[in-house]
Amino acid sequence: MTTQPFTPITAPAPTPAGAPSAPTLEDLLGAARPPVRVSLLPREVVQARALRRTRRWLAAGLGGVAAALGAVTWLSATSVHAAEDELAAAQQRTGVLTAEQAQFAEVPAVLAQLEAARTARAGAMGADVLWYEYLDGLTRSLPADVWLTDVTVTVDAAAGAAAAASAAASAAAAAPAAAGTAPSGAAAAQVASATFSGVAFEHPRVADWLDSLDATPGFTGATYSTSSRTEKEEEVVVEFESSVAVTTDALSHRFDGATDGEVG
Repeated sequence: MTTQPFTPITAPAPTPAGAPSAPTLEDLLGAARPPVRVSLLPREVVQARALRRTRRWLAAGLGGVAAALGAVTWLSATSVHAAEDELAAAQQRTGVLTAEQAQFAEVPAVLAQLEAARTARAGAMGADVLWYEYLDGLTRSLPADVWLTDVTVTVDAAAGAAAAASAAASAAAAAPAAAGTAPSGAAAAQVASATFSGVAFEHPRVADWLDSLDATPGFTGATYSTSSRTEKEEEVVVEFESSVAVTTDALSHRFDGATDGEVG
């Protein structure tokens, strides 16, 4: 029997600084390659599986497209129905308005007749004079010791027709003149004459009366035809007859373009 000499186990000598250390187990496992997977299925089976996956993706995509098309179709149909409802409501409203318009079909004709009547009235009353105002004013302005016994007004037909035509033209132009004044730019032509008969105590009072007539707006050319002394009821007085021309300045113009309720 052979004996081996005893060799004590000593710790490994330290590795010198800078020298490479021995690889550990972890280093050896980490450096190993990953496992390689090898399919043992036939190629036809693998291709069939890939085709099925592709078909599933295509089916999903086509389903999404179909859903989108369905949503678009639904929205379009909803919009069409809404537009049709609005069109039907508008047509119904148009029919109602047309029916209501028929109720007022005669209004333009009536307005035209009313305007024609106003124009005719303005023409007929173109030579209108507010005689009651003139007579009241003349009575108040009579000189002392003068009394009127008779008043006669004679309208000049031709001049009155001209004044009426001018008034009608003013009414048609909707430009009424102020009451008691002649239209702007119109000449103060004679439209009538007034004759006054009266009694005075003296001839100078008759002259005062003529001055009073000439001072009245719308009157011009006052003159007397007779002025003579006579005895009335045992008293000597002067009987006179005077006349004056009435011009367009005396026209009232209250019907020139006036509407109903505006006649003064």
